[in-house]
Amino acid sequence: MLKHVIAVWACATSLAAAPFAFADDAADLAREAKRTDQIAASTANVEERIAASFAGVFGTPEETRALISDLRGGAKQGKASGTMGYGEIQIAFSLAQAYAAANSISGPAALDQILAQRVDGKGWGRIALDLGLKLGTVVSRVRADNQGLA
Repeated sequence: MLKHVIAVWACATSLAAAPFAFADDAADLAREAKRTDQIAASTANVEERIAASFAGVFGTPEETRALISDLRGGAKQGKASGTMGYGEIQIAFSLAQAYAAANSISGPAALDQILAQRVDGKGWGRIALDLGLKLGTVVSRVRADNQGLA
């Protein structure tokens, strides 16, 4: 009986802590996006570097750079998506890469789904949760990319 009570308590405390971990990851992600934008302001060839870190996920390097340019300008494949900073682009690309790998779909198809949710007003954390992705993994990817950009 004691083992059962301990197991139930452990489950309850881990579930209770989950929203806090999620909130921490979302705050970390926002900080990393801001850091990306700060790095981009003082670094040359940012689009090429971001495109290189997602080699093959969204097509050729040239196609990926064009996609980044479209997102920066506020349009993607004829759909209004709002202008995005480099940090947001890294987040969107990281989410799309993880979602594509988990669901055996193409990177561009995953990105379209993510951007559609973003246009609907969802935050990155909510999008990750809805897609069944761990936000901590995305934070780690963006942080590692920032190390490469700096």
